[in-house]
Amino acid sequence: YVYHLYLHSSPTRRSSDLKQALRLNAHEPAIILELGKSHQILRDYTNAKEYYDKYIKSAAHNERGHYWMGKCLLEKQKTTEARQYFERCIKLDSTQVGAYVRLGVLSFQNSQGGNLHLKYLEKALKIDPLYKEALLWHSFFIRRSDPTQSISDLSKLIQLEPLNSFYRVLRAHDYIDAKDYYSAFSDLSHFFQDNQVNEFSFQGQQTNLDKWIDLQYAGYYTKTKIYALPEREADEVRRSYCLLAMGNYPEAIAVLTGIDGSNDSALCQFLLGIANEHQQIHEKAWSYYRKAVELDDTIIDAHKKVGIYQSNVQAWSAAEQSFSKAISFNPALFNVYKFRGVTRFEQRRYEAAFEDFQEYLKHDSSDIEAIQNQIATCTMLSKFDDAVKLI
Repeated sequence: YVYHLYLHSSPTRRSSDLKQALRLNAHEPAIILELGKSHQILRDYTNAKEYYDKYIKSAAHNERGHYWMGKCLLEKQKTTEARQYFERCIKLDSTQVGAYVRLGVLSFQNSQGGNLHLKYLEKALKIDPLYKEALLWHSFFIRRSDPTQSISDLSKLIQLEPLNSFYRVLRAHDYIDAKDYYSAFSDLSHFFQDNQVNEFSFQGQQTNLDKWIDLQYAGYYTKTKIYALPEREADEVRRSYCLLAMGNYPEAIAVLTGIDGSNDSALCQFLLGIANEHQQIHEKAWSYYRKAVELDDTIIDAHKKVGIYQSNVQAWSAAEQSFSKAISFNPALFNVYKFRGVTRFEQRRYEAAFEDFQEYLKHDSSDIEAIQNQIATCTMLSKFDDAVKLI
């Protein structure tokens, strides 16, 4: 039954196996404790509590029953009772790290005086310096008063879990507070690299996904251009990107406009375009994007942005040219074919529009809007058989 317990991932099946094992040995404390855990996973707190009570009675001097009872009560939001069990736990075993962490969190939530919450966490870290929950909560509690120590805690967490990008974002916040923009930019670059979104997902409607792709490309473009700048200006650009990524658009704009030579920097103009667009200040955003491509004709995303703004004012010919420019730099940007197809349709260049929608639908045959556009195009070209196939 122990074999089945670890073989099956279903909490319900584990509970069934454990009950069968308990019938064979009704007084085995370990089975009783595991049954409590199984019911707790299923949020069956009443039965979980009963099994923990039984375990505590059968193994009164073992701290584990008190610890798990405390966790169960904490999930039920019975914080006062939970605290009592965690306190009993550390009386029975002064090395129970998890109990110290939860007492620290409860002390913080209950706004108990002094630094009691920190003392609990420091005790936990003294016992186990690499205990992840303790490091995370300790970082959270001290980040305002001591960002350097918070950075140290998060650095240990990143070493323990290098693929957990959440820690990098937290550390980037702390680096920004410590005015270490080089390190903050590095962490955010790693974050977007580790959580890359295919640019094909870009819809040009300022969805959260669109904004993510904006920041992803902006980070890439910044990395390719920043090393040509003097160190002071480079650090200010890193700072502005960090503020932009954190959603602090007004400060990002203030930093960018304060950089010497920002009016003649394609990088600054492009980042200013994103900051204004994400604030819905579209006239300024469009102006900055136009200036950016004048200064650097290779900024693919700026061409896309200009094309979208031109489409919004029905400047179809100019929009087509902008989208064509983006495609010329990266023919794999299949969503841009859809955007360009619309501009060609509106100019009654139906054959060219048909080719663009056809190219796009090779890669996303489920896009309803693109299908409807292609059906309309087929109709204008009298390609009725092709239109019927799309219905």
